[in-house]
Amino acid sequence: MIICDVYSAGETDPGGIAGGQQLAEAVAKRHPNVQYGGSLEAVSDRLQQELKPGDLALFLGAGNLSQVIPDLAVYFNTSI
Repeated sequence: MIICDVYSAGETDPGGIAGGQQLAEAVAKRHPNVQYGGSLEAVSDRLQQELKPGDLALFLGAGNLSQVIPDLAVYFNTSI
């Protein structure tokens, strides 16, 4: 599991929301294989290096993911 930076989906920041690194640290207490990945671009680069044929990538998040998912689909010659 790779957790990237936390972004707003356009709403006002209410404050007190953990960042991606803090979220990854909290999840790591219960999940043995979680990593903080940084920016969406860094996660995209990392997935291009680490995913192998037959792997499945699930993306959960707000609108910003639409900035990297199409490029990854082209890179891996697949459809979304």
